[in-house]
Amino acid sequence: MGTVGYHRNASIDATIELAEARKNFFVPCRFKNPFGNDAFVEYDDQNFFPVWQEDAVRNVVTTPPDYVERGSY
Repeated sequence: MGTVGYHRNASIDATIELAEARKNFFVPCRFKNPFGNDAFVEYDDQNFFPVWQEDAVRNVVTTPPDYVERGSY
């Protein structure tokens, strides 16, 4: 089973990770798969859109957020 983390550094103190989690509304940024490999995500300033992703084999994807105002349907 995998785990999630709220700070990019896995060996960080728990109190620092908790403070980072609270600051970012508990949006995870580190994901550990069942094999022990980490993947990372960075979000925009509002912690809504992922803008940078790095998977377990270090492939990096950047995506600029597209803030399009949606009308009513």
